[in-house]
Amino acid sequence: MAGLLFALGVVVATPVALELLEEQGMDPDELLSWHVSGDWEEFGTEDRALNYQAVREGLRVFSAYELAGGGGCG
Repeated sequence: MAGLLFALGVVVATPVALELLEEQGMDPDELLSWHVSGDWEEFGTEDRALNYQAVREGLRVFSAYELAGGGGCG
């Protein structure tokens, strides 16, 4: 895994999102690890470039990950 690109601020999740992750056997900490290390492969080239720009400028970074059951988690 790549090094961390930025520090996380306040992390929140809805109970429904946490329940969905649990049902899918996904660890929220693993998703956060992907997020802060720049694993944004589900995004297109332009969106990844915007995230790198956001990291440099201290702005909001977005990510989304496909879950096994076809749902997304972003």
